[in-house]
Amino acid sequence: MAPNLSISLNGRHSFGGKCGDLILDAALRSGVDLPHDCRSGYCGSCTISLEKGLIFGGETASAGQVRACQARLFSDLAIRVDPTPPTVVVSGNISTIEKIAKNTVAVSILTKSAMEILPGQYCKVKFKGFPERCFSPTADMQTGGFSRHLLYFHIKQTQDGRVTPEIGTRINVGHKVRVTGPIGHAYHRRGRDNRLVLVGTGTGFAPIWAVAAAALEENPDREIALIAGTRRASSFYMGSALRHAARYSNVKILPFVDDMPSHVPLIYRGGLKERLPKITPDDIVFAAGAPVIVEDVKRYAERAGATFYSDPFHPTH
Repeated sequence: MAPNLSISLNGRHSFGGKCGDLILDAALRSGVDLPHDCRSGYCGSCTISLEKGLIFGGETASAGQVRACQARLFSDLAIRVDPTPPTVVVSGNISTIEKIAKNTVAVSILTKSAMEILPGQYCKVKFKGFPERCFSPTADMQTGGFSRHLLYFHIKQTQDGRVTPEIGTRINVGHKVRVTGPIGHAYHRRGRDNRLVLVGTGTGFAPIWAVAAAALEENPDREIALIAGTRRASSFYMGSALRHAARYSNVKILPFVDDMPSHVPLIYRGGLKERLPKITPDDIVFAAGAPVIVEDVKRYAERAGATFYSDPFHPTH
C-alpha cells in the first residue's frame, strides 16, 4: 500500500495524501478547497508555491510555482497558497456597448451583486441564449478605476464566431448575463515594489491594463514597462489607457503595431522584440494575448530568472 504523506498548507493546516496522488486530488478528498478550475493544467487557477518536498510534474515558468492539478506527491510537502476571492456566480445585464476598434468592442455589465476580482483574473461570461465564453475584466481606460458592480470587458469580434459577432445585434444593451468568477493565477499582488513588465496584445491588453491600473493605484511611484501591441493598426484601441498611464513619470509606454504603414511615427512600428526591455531577475512579468507572444515573453522571463505570470485560456468566439 502506498505510504501516507502529509501536506502542510500555509504553515498551519495539514492534510494527507498517498505517494503518486495529485496534490489537488489529495486536498479535495480531505475537504481542503484549493483554488482550481479546469483541472487539466491549462488555466493556472490551482498554482501553488512549493516550499518543501518532492513532486513530479506541474512545473510552471516561475521557480517554486507548480500546478496542483498536475503535480504528484513523492514526499511530505509544505505548500503555500495566496488568498484569492471565492468563485461565485452573479447575474446582470449589459449596460453599455462601445466600438473601440475594428472588430473590437468594450462591453460593461452591471451585476446585481458585487463580485470581488483581483486585477488580472478572468471570468466565464454567458450571454443568455449563447454559449459561455472567457473574458478578462479590466479597469476603465480613461481613469484606471474599478467597480465591484460594473464589469468592463474588451472583446474581439470574430467573423465566424458563435457569440462575439452577435454583440451589438442579437446581444445588445439590457441583455441578461451570467458571470462566473473570478478565475486565474495571473493577478496583481499587493505589497511589492519590483519593476513590472506588462505585455498585452490584442484584447489580451484587458488583464494587463487591470494589473497596471491596480499597481499605480497602490503605488504611483512604481516602475512599470507597459507594452501594448496589435497586428494591424485598425485594431489598436489602447490609446486612452496608455495616455492615462503616461501621466506617471515612472511608467514607460511601449506601443507597437506589426504592420504599421511606413508614414506612421516609428514608435509604433515593429514588434515585441523591438519593444521588450531587458528583463532582470528582480522583475515581475505578465503577458496576455496572442499565444506566440505569451510564449516568447515567458521564454525571455525564464532566461532572466524573473517571476512570470500568465493565465492562458483557449480562444473561443
